[in-house]
Amino acid sequence: MGMNKKTINKRKWLAIALITLVHFCLSISLLLISFGSTMERFDSGDPATFSEQIIDIGVTVLNFPLVTLALIPNFLAKYFSGVGGWFVFIANSLLWGISIYTLNKFFKTRNRI
Repeated sequence: MGMNKKTINKRKWLAIALITLVHFCLSISLLLISFGSTMERFDSGDPATFSEQIIDIGVTVLNFPLVTLALIPNFLAKYFSGVGGWFVFIANSLLWGISIYTLNKFFKTRNRI
């Protein structure tokens, strides 16, 4: 009555793709919101509000590790600039998707014992 290996593998990659898509959309959305709010107060020099600080923390967390590495001069930026820079965001989201799926599986199997 169990599922065959192809079905399990397909579900696994579907779950990873869904997590990756959600992470990618959330990280890009927060990045654009953060950029927009920063530009609104650019001329006045007003300090960031509490909600803007929370959004900035969210951007920092979601863009770790690959996007953060891409911002280091002469590290990933020389390989992925222009349109290729989107590859870094996609790869970062895929890394998060695989990590979240793996941690979820690990804790589910660990709690069964």
